[in-house]
Amino acid sequence: MGAWGIHFDQSDGSLDFVGEVEGSRDWLEVDHRLRDYVADGGYDDAEEALAALELVAAGLGRGSPRPKPDLAAWAAEHAIDARRLSHDAIEAAKLVLEASELNELWAEADEGDDWRATVQDLISRLQA
Repeated sequence: MGAWGIHFDQSDGSLDFVGEVEGSRDWLEVDHRLRDYVADGGYDDAEEALAALELVAAGLGRGSPRPKPDLAAWAAEHAIDARRLSHDAIEAAKLVLEASELNELWAEADEGDDWRATVQDLISRLQA
């Protein structure tokens, strides 16, 4: 079993995606991840979607303190792209919370309520 925690940067899937984006510095990876996640109905790949959502929130100036500072600064350089993705980002975040396999797994875990609160906070930051 891989690593996972209530924050996006504690899960293998999220960290793998963040590593890809750090290496490429290509906003299209964020864009494609969110659009594909929504188009696929949101069941699989929620960890990667959460990482992309945190980058969108950082691009909107509403990031959490968890992304690496240089990656958050890079995301902030893409504020226009983040605003363009804000509707899809909110939809993707709600899918993570309501329709993902990750949600099902957290529902069975002791920290499930903490995880849900973390995703709710992300949704609030995306909607602000």
